[in-house]
Amino acid sequence: MHMVIRVIVYASSKEEALEKGKRVLNQLCEDGKFDYYATFDQEGLVVAGKDRWGNLLVAAKLSSEEGKKLISEGFCAMRRNFYHYLNKIREYLKENSDKQIFETQCGFAFFATV
Repeated sequence: MHMVIRVIVYASSKEEALEKGKRVLNQLCEDGKFDYYATFDQEGLVVAGKDRWGNLLVAAKLSSEEGKKLISEGFCAMRRNFYHYLNKIREYLKENSDKQIFETQCGFAFFATV
C-alpha cells in the first residue's frame, strides 16, 4: 500500500526538519516497518514523492496554516483508512464462524476427542 506519511519532529528550520524526518523514516525502513520512502524534495522517482502525489510541501511549521492543513489532512486520511479496514474486519467476522477464523488464521484444524 502506498500513502503519504507525515512525520512530526522538533526542528528550528525546514532543513533540520527534513533531515530529522529522513532519520525517522530510515529507522522505520531498517526496522522493517517500511520497504522504502521518498520525500517531496526528490524528483524523477516516477512511482513516489511528487511524481506520484504532486507538489506537496517538503516541510512546514506545525503552527502555520500549511502545517495545520497537513495535520488535518493526515488525520482525516488516517480516520478514513481506520474505518475502511474496521468495516472489512466486521464483514469478515460476520461471514466466518469462530472455528473457521481459528483454523484459517492459525493454519491448522482443531480436533477434539470425546
